[in-house]
Amino acid sequence: MTATRIHENNLLTAVVVGSWLLLAIMTVAGYLLGSVQFAGGILAGGILALANYYWLLRIIRRALGLEAHQAARFAQLRYLLRFAILAFVIYLLVVHTGIEVLGLILGLSLLVIVITALAIYMFVTKGD
Repeated sequence: MTATRIHENNLLTAVVVGSWLLLAIMTVAGYLLGSVQFAGGILAGGILALANYYWLLRIIRRALGLEAHQAARFAQLRYLLRFAILAFVIYLLVVHTGIEVLGLILGLSLLVIVITALAIYMFVTKGD
């Protein structure tokens, strides 16, 4: 089995794969070390973070295919809509479910953790 090197060409793939793996690890650890509510918060936050990431990636790709004057308005409207929906879902999770807020925040931080780890990896290996 050969190890795949992480470099600029496969960085987005590394973020996605690393995020799903870390979400699974964090959810299981949250269940074993915490509670079902804590693990549920991690899982819900992680899924929200990844859904937001995929949605943002789709918006950016579509906006890059538009003319400059259309792209700005398109991206701005989708940005506001995306955040409004995300805020509403987080509100529903916090108010109407039994998940722990700390777990939700940890799950929402999933991409930050993965991107930080990848940045450190790229710095240490100098992108090789």
